[in-house]
Amino acid sequence: MKLFEALSTRFSIRQIFGGFIAILSILLLTNFLAFNSFNVSNNQLAQYHHANSLYYNLLSLSPQELTEQYPNEHYRQLIIEAEKHLELLSNGGYGEFLGKEIEIAPPQGAGKLPLERIQERWPTYRDECLMLLSSRADNINGNFTIPVQSDLPIMFERISGYAQELLTVSDYILVEKKDQLPTAILVISLIAILVFILMLVFLMKVILNPLKNMENTAGELAKGHLQDQITIAGNNEIANIGSQINKLAQMLENALSFTKNMGQGNLDTDYLEADDSNSLAVALMDMRTQMKSAAEADRQRNWASDGLAKFAEILRLESDDLSKLGYNAVSNLVRYVGAQQGSIFIATQQDDETILEQIATFAYDKQKFLQKSIKPGDGIVGQAYLEEKRIYLLDIPEGYLEISAGLGHMPPKCLLVVPLIYNEEIQGIVEIASLEPISDYKVEFVESVGESIAANISTVKNNERTRNLLVKSQEITEKMRVQEDEMRQNMEEMQNTYREMITAQKDTEQKEANLNALINNTEDSIVTVDRNYRVMIINDVLKRRYKGTQYEGIDIGQNVLDTLGAVREEWKGYYDRALAGERLDFVIRSTVNNEDSFRRYHINPVRSSDGDVIGCSVFSRDVTDMKVAEIQNKKLISDLTQKDKLFEAAFFFMEVGPEKRIITINDLAAMELGYQREDLIGRDINDLFISRDTLTEGLSTMHKGDIWKEEVALLTKDGSRLMAKSVSTAVVDNETERIVKYILVFYKN
Repeated sequence: MKLFEALSTRFSIRQIFGGFIAILSILLLTNFLAFNSFNVSNNQLAQYHHANSLYYNLLSLSPQELTEQYPNEHYRQLIIEAEKHLELLSNGGYGEFLGKEIEIAPPQGAGKLPLERIQERWPTYRDECLMLLSSRADNINGNFTIPVQSDLPIMFERISGYAQELLTVSDYILVEKKDQLPTAILVISLIAILVFILMLVFLMKVILNPLKNMENTAGELAKGHLQDQITIAGNNEIANIGSQINKLAQMLENALSFTKNMGQGNLDTDYLEADDSNSLAVALMDMRTQMKSAAEADRQRNWASDGLAKFAEILRLESDDLSKLGYNAVSNLVRYVGAQQGSIFIATQQDDETILEQIATFAYDKQKFLQKSIKPGDGIVGQAYLEEKRIYLLDIPEGYLEISAGLGHMPPKCLLVVPLIYNEEIQGIVEIASLEPISDYKVEFVESVGESIAANISTVKNNERTRNLLVKSQEITEKMRVQEDEMRQNMEEMQNTYREMITAQKDTEQKEANLNALINNTEDSIVTVDRNYRVMIINDVLKRRYKGTQYEGIDIGQNVLDTLGAVREEWKGYYDRALAGERLDFVIRSTVNNEDSFRRYHINPVRSSDGDVIGCSVFSRDVTDMKVAEIQNKKLISDLTQKDKLFEAAFFFMEVGPEKRIITINDLAAMELGYQREDLIGRDINDLFISRDTLTEGLSTMHKGDIWKEEVALLTKDGSRLMAKSVSTAVVDNETERIVKYILVFYKN
């Protein structure tokens, strides 16, 4: 065994491989000699084949076969083949066997005598057969029999017997040699098996047993039992492999210890196998680096989350005073990010101009509360306001800022300026100075907190604005209370004034109704043109109107622009607008036939079933009377407006259509309700009442012709309640007896 252990694995394998080659060579050589000595040769097989063929050819030439009604040529061919087999067996030569030309030697020993006897008798038998075939040819169509005196049957018995004897001898030789072959092969195989077993024992001792040992140890390593080691014996390649597996186990044990330390949070632990060529070591070191990065990221996130929660509480405590809010925000922000100085500016409006006003500082000399103001675009703070993004500087302009310490002053190493943005509007700027660079995550934290600070600044501004509006509203309410008695005394007079106004308005509406009736009873002038300005339709009213004028020639199919003369471009513009899809409605003064009148024109696009504009239609009518009435109505409305101004300053005034949509409303009512006047035009009057039932009852009262007097609760824009008293009435058309609109008048209690 010591000798085996000292042998190298390569040498052992070469020896084993050489042994296998030797065994294989012996087996091949032995089998070759055995087959040469005992196996049946191709020569003997071919000899047996031709002896067998000769025998069956002779059988086919028996007297009984010759009496069969086969053609003579068939028997002559059998004679030729038999002669050929006999010649080949007697003299030797090359004959066909299994598709090849095989050299055949004449038989020796027991097979030689029957062959000689066949050769001796064959010529006589052949001649007898040929003579018989010649006589058979004359009687081919009838039954043929061999003559009784013929010697052919006796000759056939002898020659076929010799052929059978020859075949028997050849077959015996083959069987004898086949019986000898298995015994030789068995002896050789036993010798080969014995040699193989000896080599297998050698293989197991030198290679397989150490490999099995390594397999068991490797299995334990795969299960995680890293303490198991392979016993090293010898100094061959297998021993070297075992040594390497032991090193691998040690390396894995070191890696396991390293990962356990990192799992316990010891991210600075060292790895004993650290080596750039060791991929496992590189991967573990990369993992440690990533875990450090992840731990640092978690620390930064926790730091930011805690800071956001802290500042939410700080900002919640100050919701009324901007100065306190600013100081608490900037002082805590500077401390939390580890900076040294900070200030905060808010955006205010002064004389319609935006100004950045400094409201708080931290750690500046003497608090540096100098009410410093900066215009947008001035300096770093002003630039950050204009750009709406942060500015982070490590190269600070000389003299811009100094940080005070116990032993003197020193310039900061970095400056961070962050805009405070809320709802896409800049509420202010925060400025932080530090002696050390500020980390990126701290800069992002300042921006996040900046949004909360901006939201609180906006809330404080809104609260202050609300307080101012409340004070102003209370002042106005007080004045209204003082004037309430006087207003009540004048209410009757105001109601009379309203009645006069309503009566005048009814007269105006009556005139408008009469004018509409006159227009509807007047025949319209109508013309329709296509996209090429050619007339498609023209009525007789228009033809009669144009008779005797420059337009008299206008007719179907004619280009209408050709007759317009000086007003061609003006009317072409009207047509083009209508052909582009626009609907036109206008009144112009007409001088056709020397008339001096006003005509209203309706020019509308004409569309096909597919919606495409294919032309335009022009409707015109004489609206002279309506125009005159309109001028008079405007004068009347102007007179009424003067009266309306008397009470508009003290009362809420609204005009509401029958569909309950607001037509007009005075400025006082809009202001008290918290809206702009334009926001309420066209709005449903129900939206301004807390109780819609109250409005429904009031409209019902006015519908009966009575004045609606009742204290009502109005709904302001911010959802609050506004109490007022109603003195309202409805305007009714005298002819149709339908309500044209409602006049709603309110005054506050």
